[in-house]
Amino acid sequence: MKVNRLKYLSISVLLMCNFTAKSAQVKVTVNSLNIMIDSRIELLNIIQYLGDYNLLNNYSCQYKNDINLFFGEYKNDEAVTFFRELAQNGFNYDAPVNVILYLSDSFNITQNIPEELVKRAGDQDKLGKFFTLCRKFSEKTNFYSFFEKHKISYHSLLDSVTSHLKKF
Repeated sequence: MKVNRLKYLSISVLLMCNFTAKSAQVKVTVNSLNIMIDSRIELLNIIQYLGDYNLLNNYSCQYKNDINLFFGEYKNDEAVTFFRELAQNGFNYDAPVNVILYLSDSFNITQNIPEELVKRAGDQDKLGKFFTLCRKFSEKTNFYSFFEKHKISYHSLLDSVTSHLKKF
């Protein structure tokens, strides 16, 4: 089970590596691959987690406990409730992560978002509202403080992934 989770994590991280714009990240390179923990993805995952997004895993870990302690009071924040609404209307699976990769750390669009992704959010206005809510959530929760405090954990995770990738 642990090996399967590691494989899934490795594949997810590798897929994200080629599509990221400049953002706060913890990054390593192995076998010419850049592997990273991206702050935009972490913020999205926290919003999804707080919104009980059913596509996230149910494993207990200290990181989830830390999220609950740091962000728990924001469980009903507008960013969380709006994401929940978007997800129920087709903005799910790969769409949220793909869209986030088109943004800067301040959630400004860095390149054109494909129309198919915009449609999955409903329209450009809904997507723009979501970006604004993500930015506000980041600011009011002091997200980057949380991200900085967990850099050692992120490095440990990357070390684990890279140790397995070096075998290939």
